[in-house]
Amino acid sequence: MSFENLNLQPAIIKAVHELGFTTPTPIQQQAIPELISGHDVMASAQTGTGKTAAFMLPALNRLATPSKIRSRGPRVLVLTPTRELALQVSEATSKFGKYLPHTKVVSILGGMSYPLQNKLLSQVVDILVATPGRLIDHIQRGRIDFSRLEMLVLDEADRMLDMGFIDDVEAIASRTPETRQTLLFSATLDSSIDKIASRLLKSPKRIQVAPQHAKLENIEQKLHYVDDLSHKNRLLDHLLRDESLKQAIVFTATKRDADTLADDLAASGHEVAALHGDVKQRVRTRTLTRLRAGRLRILVATDVAARGIDVTNITHVINFDLPKFAEDYVHRIGRTGRAGASGVAVSFATGKDSISLKKIERFTGQGLHLSLFQAWNQNINQRLDVRMVAEIKECLMSFISGIGRGAAVINLLKKEKRIIILINQNAIRVPLMICLRVLKLENDRLEVAVVSHLGLIRFQAQGEIVSLALPVLALKSSKIINLFSKSLLKRFFVFH
Repeated sequence: MSFENLNLQPAIIKAVHELGFTTPTPIQQQAIPELISGHDVMASAQTGTGKTAAFMLPALNRLATPSKIRSRGPRVLVLTPTRELALQVSEATSKFGKYLPHTKVVSILGGMSYPLQNKLLSQVVDILVATPGRLIDHIQRGRIDFSRLEMLVLDEADRMLDMGFIDDVEAIASRTPETRQTLLFSATLDSSIDKIASRLLKSPKRIQVAPQHAKLENIEQKLHYVDDLSHKNRLLDHLLRDESLKQAIVFTATKRDADTLADDLAASGHEVAALHGDVKQRVRTRTLTRLRAGRLRILVATDVAARGIDVTNITHVINFDLPKFAEDYVHRIGRTGRAGASGVAVSFATGKDSISLKKIERFTGQGLHLSLFQAWNQNINQRLDVRMVAEIKECLMSFISGIGRGAAVINLLKKEKRIIILINQNAIRVPLMICLRVLKLENDRLEVAVVSHLGLIRFQAQGEIVSLALPVLALKSSKIINLFSKSLLKRFFVFH
């Protein structure tokens, strides 16, 4: 199917083709015909699948026919939960409507000055994109006339519900004509969204392109356990120096953490900026412009940026802190792998995050797997010298020969899966506890991962070292004691 088959105005199709889109996405194929036919629609689709065009192309198509009501008020109203998403929708609308004459798009957002917004609203407006709180202010001051409103769009309705905007949304809807067409787009369609739809929509067509737990197959998801904040910072610095990383968004739990981390990264020489709810609108706009233009490599943000940022060159998303809600994990990592491109999502977790990880895995329907860095880096020599590698290998060989070869070692490893050893060195004042995790056990061949503060070594018991990797699982001895059974703690081998 092509856009020509969707009964859109030629001027809209021309603009769409100029933007490089030739084939509508599944959500566009299903939603656009229903919307052009005049039906109310509630739709869910995986993030990054073209939802904005799915509702905005039919809206622009409607504007091609002049309104019968004389008024300066909008014919289309789009409500979004965040300023970033509102700006994205406005920019996309301007591009899609490039060849439609006299189509005025206005954004009304928190953080913008009231005099400027009053001036914009005093003129004829065709499409109004707004956040609920600021729009309520203008409605209460009598500055908006909804008499000719034909279409109401609720974008990211589930997010507006999470942020407590639904009462405002319903108050706004009550001021609009009952004859309006209402569209509800959400990442998920659950019972709470159904209740909202029952109050605001009339016999809506329900569209769900992909299962709610659909795998983001084009996004490689990695999980790294960390000890503490210092370990997080070291690991983040290593990730950000990866040459394959073009642009990245790093998510933190709080606004203060975002500012602090951005300052630390800037001091380390990274091109970075922070984005959160307390950042002034002009700064937010400038930051997003730099990001889209490729002049900003790293954006440190709170969940305010999890939805509404569509930048093709974002290759990595890093969850410095795990999100509070499992749904937000999907929207965070959805900032990469846009429009069919591939992406990488890395999450940091501590021992206290086990419940959050289970919720994420349950929501996405897939497991998060520990990641082993397969990279040779000059820094490895500062952390792990050849002598240490040899000693760990010797210790492992001693362990195997100490308990016997063949069936005995195989049965033990099948049962335990992990071995713990203790190393004393002259250079180390305290004994170093190391966990050997079994990666592969095949016949008489053993392949393990050695986890320690000094690094991770992957090698074969009967062969040479295959590769070295930077430390990614650095567990403290106290955590090892908590993680592994007491029976394993009896298997210590000490050498000097």
